[in-house]
Amino acid sequence: MADIIDTNVIAVSNFENENVRTDCLEACINYLSSYTNRTYAVDSENRIFNEYFRYARRAGTPNVGDAFAAWLWNNQANPNFCELVTITESGDEVIVFNEIPFNEELLGFDKADQKFLAVAIACTGLGNIVNATDSDWNQYREAVQNTGVQVTELCPDTYSVEG
Repeated sequence: MADIIDTNVIAVSNFENENVRTDCLEACINYLSSYTNRTYAVDSENRIFNEYFRYARRAGTPNVGDAFAAWLWNNQANPNFCELVTITESGDEVIVFNEIPFNEELLGFDKADQKFLAVAIACTGLGNIVNATDSDWNQYREAVQNTGVQVTELCPDTYSVEG
């Protein structure tokens, strides 16, 4: 099973979220520090990398998130560490990738996060989303799990969902 890292894990590891608690920061840093022990999946069109590199620097002294993003970029063609997954845009305004089955429970799910879900569904053996601070993964947990994808919450107490 491949892990698909939400960009917020990289941002937190790079100290980009000053409101995050120390235990969340440590969880993200610890997770990304052990990157060579896992397999990751990203899309073949670089949608995920384009988002990563809005929060990760490619020059200077790297933080953990920077180092992880650079390592994954450099190893994206290495099947021991990374699976490149083709996902296709649906042209739909609600479910934006063909790989995501239409499910009314997913209505309102953040379009920007759908690329991670589409990759998780399309990768070999289904993927595992790794999240730190994005409440959508918790709010839509059941709908996401109904697709067969699991979500690992590094900072489960970071947000609360009403209702």
